[in-house]
Amino acid sequence: MTHHLQPYRFAVVAEWIVFHPELSSTAVRVFAALARYADDNDECWPSATALAERLHTSADTIRRGLRQLEEAGAIEVTARYDGDGSQRSNLYRLATLAPLVVPAEGSLFDEPEPAAMPGGALGNTAGGPSAATRNKRKPVNE
Repeated sequence: MTHHLQPYRFAVVAEWIVFHPELSSTAVRVFAALARYADDNDECWPSATALAERLHTSADTIRRGLRQLEEAGAIEVTARYDGDGSQRSNLYRLATLAPLVVPAEGSLFDEPEPAAMPGGALGNTAGGPSAATRNKRKPVNE
């Protein structure tokens, strides 16, 4: 019996977007969905209705997330129009490595580097075993 594996697509979301203090979890999910649609130029044009269907929410919720993303500099929005002047879906250009706007002084970009944060780069603040020691425990029955 041959199993056919369905290739799953995924979206990469920059850490600065995931941890941005002014982006809701919905906005981060909207960004991930946009990243899934994006082409090699980091541009896409899904409608708010299409995003709402994919994310199982309302088009109004999607629009709020898009507004947050635009204000944070995570996306740039350009309206698109047909030849007769009626609006089509917007064109979204995604910021993948850094915001599309200059961050304000005192923003999250003034945070320390991840290695200097409590718990180090991996955020291991629970005090659990590190990768170097977790598999080096002595057997209990010896």
